[in-house]
Amino acid sequence: MPLSHRSDTSASQTALEVLGRPPPSTDGDAPRAPGAARGYVWGVDRLDYFAKLAADDPAEPRARYGYANELYRSERWADAVDELRAYLALAEDEGNAWGRLGDALARTGRVDEAADAYLAGIDQAEKFGHTGMADDFRAAIEAL
Repeated sequence: MPLSHRSDTSASQTALEVLGRPPPSTDGDAPRAPGAARGYVWGVDRLDYFAKLAADDPAEPRARYGYANELYRSERWADAVDELRAYLALAEDEGNAWGRLGDALARTGRVDEAADAYLAGIDQAEKFGHTGMADDFRAAIEAL
C-alpha cells in the first residue's frame, strides 16, 4: 500500500504494516529506545526503514525522498545522488532536494553536475517564492 498524502487511517496503516509500529520521527526530542544511537528511533534504523518503503513502492516520491535524505545524512554521497535523482524524476521539488543533490555531487567531485543541480534548484526555489534558498544556491555555485 503506498503512502497516503492524507492524514487518515491509511497512512498510519502503512507504517504499521511496514514495521508494526509508528514511523520514525525526525524530531530530535522524540522518545528513543534505550541505547539507541543517532539514526534510530523506537529501535528502528531510519535508513533501513526508508529503504524498505522505497523498495516496496518505488513510484512513491515521499518514500524516495525519505530514503535519499537518510543516505545524504549518512554521507553516502553516490547513493544519495542516485536516490535524489529518482525522487526528482517523480516529483516537482521546491528546491531543497536540488540543493542536496548539488551538495552530494560536489562532494563526489562532479562539480559541473553540481552547478547544474544548483541552477535547477534556483529556478524551483524562485518559482515557489523561496528567495533565501535561491540565494544560498547561488553562493554554493560561487564556492564550487
